[in-house]
Amino acid sequence: MANLCVDSFDDALQQFEGTHSFLNFCKAPPVLKRITAGAAGALQSEGEDQDQSDRPPPDAALLQATRSSVYSCRVADSNHVVAGTPCIRVEVVGQSFVYNQIRLMVGAAWAVADGTVSHELVSQALELPERLAHQFRQALFPLAPACGLLLVDAGFDRFPVNSIATDAQRAQDLATPPKYILLSPEAAEDNARWRLRLQEHVVDAWTAPAAAEFSQRFLPNFKVDPAVPAYVASRWAAFRRDDAHKRADRARREEEIRERHAATQSDGPATARTYRSLLPQGFSTAAVAYFRTVPGQRIADLQRGLSLCIQEGQIPHTATTKELLDFASTYGEGELIRRGSEERLSRQGSKKQQQQQ
Repeated sequence: MANLCVDSFDDALQQFEGTHSFLNFCKAPPVLKRITAGAAGALQSEGEDQDQSDRPPPDAALLQATRSSVYSCRVADSNHVVAGTPCIRVEVVGQSFVYNQIRLMVGAAWAVADGTVSHELVSQALELPERLAHQFRQALFPLAPACGLLLVDAGFDRFPVNSIATDAQRAQDLATPPKYILLSPEAAEDNARWRLRLQEHVVDAWTAPAAAEFSQRFLPNFKVDPAVPAYVASRWAAFRRDDAHKRADRARREEEIRERHAATQSDGPATARTYRSLLPQGFSTAAVAYFRTVPGQRIADLQRGLSLCIQEGQIPHTATTKELLDFASTYGEGELIRRGSEERLSRQGSKKQQQQQ
């Protein structure tokens, strides 16, 4: 791809960062099929006098089943070369993924970069709380082939052996403060050789018939009926219009909660239970994506540091997520983390003293 296309590809990928329902970016796995079948069964028996008050609405159940957070989704290296073959390396970090989600996200981003679909179609399909695929005879977005998709780390191991073997940047990050997980030169060399072997297998997989068919025939010929974007846009506009009062009500309730906690915490430090209540809902996920990190103690300490700044009046308690992130960037991510860490350790020390007494 040309640089301009890579930039567009990267921009499209970043649309998926944050907390969303990926209903339109997955193929229906068994759990979704069971939910859909249950909804169909309920419609068939609507003439029967049954109490289904405990059953969640089918749409709500589908949305909940496909809801997750993507912390990072972007081009990690646009000039990656493996065995003489130029590649684009995409890095996706998330809470969890539904069936074929990553392949559809990459396919959709490719379609945006190619000019086949618009950024608006992707964002509208991401926000709409209804499954669109069954309404069209064609796929809404291309499904990228499985070859090239490599699981670096599942995040369950106490010591991330797999991730430091497959991701050179992760190994480097863990060897610097505050982790200081050091590898011997021999282990680092073994990991480098292992990464090269994995990448060579990935490149070889693209020469397989299925992958070649996808890249040489399917992608160049993938087209979207002009009626599809118009239909999705109309459905999205109707959804936004109908949902406007709900969004306003949620914003009002959140503002009331933040005001109440700001008032109760004005005379003392934010506790572990309340400091997040001083921040907008979903701020943690937004901060993870903004600072290109992962959930953990550093993000928690950054939020503690921000809550202290709110209590000190350095930034209004009504500040939006964007305003808070801009403030954090100007104030200094490291300084906020330092202040939050000191506050946390101070509270832990006070708690231990109370227990000893």
